[in-house]
Amino acid sequence: MTRNISTDAWECRLMAGEFRRGVTSSLKVVPQRINNLQWANDCVGTWSEYGPCNQTCGGGVQTATYTIMHPATGDGAQCEAAAASTQARVCNTQQCAIDCNGAWSAWSDCSAACAGGSQTARFIIT
Repeated sequence: MTRNISTDAWECRLMAGEFRRGVTSSLKVVPQRINNLQWANDCVGTWSEYGPCNQTCGGGVQTATYTIMHPATGDGAQCEAAAASTQARVCNTQQCAIDCNGAWSAWSDCSAACAGGSQTARFIIT
C-alpha cells in the first residue's frame, strides 16, 4: 500500500508492507521534490532619491533610479519596475532672468521754459 501526503513544496511517500495476521510491516518516509516548485519570495526593490536638477531655471529634469536588492522567486510578487529603470520629474520651472541689452536715449527738451517743466529719457532694448 502507498499513501501520498503533500505539503507546499515536498511530497512524502509513505510505503508500508502488506498487512497480514501475525506479520509486522515496516514504514518509511521518502522525501521527494514536487515538479520543480520553488519557495515564493516577493521582490525587494527601492527608488533612489531624485538627483540634482539639470537646469537652474526655465524647466529642467531630475531623475531617480530603481534598484532591485532581491528579485522575486517562484510565484512571488514582481518588482514595480525593472532594474535600473528611471523616472523623471520637472524641476526649476521658474522663468530665467533676462539680461536686457540696450541704451538710454538722450534727454528730451524741457517741457517748460521756467517753473516746473520735465525732461524724459527712454531705455531702448536692442
